[in-house]
Amino acid sequence: MKKIQIPIVNNNILARFPRICVCCEKPVEKLFILHFSKKVVLSSIWIGDEEKELVTNTYVSDFKIPYCLKHFKESFLIERAKKLTFLLLSLLFALLTLYFFSITNFLTGIGEWIGAILISIISGIFVGSAGISLMSSILFIIIKHYPFAPLFENAALGLKIKLSHNRKSLIFIFTNENIARAFAILNNVSK
Repeated sequence: MKKIQIPIVNNNILARFPRICVCCEKPVEKLFILHFSKKVVLSSIWIGDEEKELVTNTYVSDFKIPYCLKHFKESFLIERAKKLTFLLLSLLFALLTLYFFSITNFLTGIGEWIGAILISIISGIFVGSAGISLMSSILFIIIKHYPFAPLFENAALGLKIKLSHNRKSLIFIFTNENIARAFAILNNVSK
């Protein structure tokens, strides 16, 4: 794995990718949009038992990741599987939670029903998110040659993007070292 740092200039993230697939180096056939988003709390203050955020900075950018048709389809299928897993697990757990409330005779009035529905939705979203992590871990074991495939929100097949500790650059981590070298040359940064 090869790490390449691209500086952030005036909150702009400018990175160009070589016109070859980031996984296998075949010619580009499709571009996959990877949305990078990272919110950083720069300072906060404690008021009683709560921490209030005073200053935040959000880094947002869309990167067009080049893929051959095979790896584009795999990226697309992984994204679709993540969304479907989230949706199904969220819905299933929300319904199970609502069912649990109904069999315990907790729901006697409209207020209890509204509360139970809200709790069901929130717990469903939580379980859906956890399900994506579990699915990602399983895929990580199965698809070892794509270690960043679904594991992280700012990742795609063959590539992971993260914010540096000093928040002055983005770190692009490639599984293919030849792509990393070409990326570094194209963006005028040292390897």
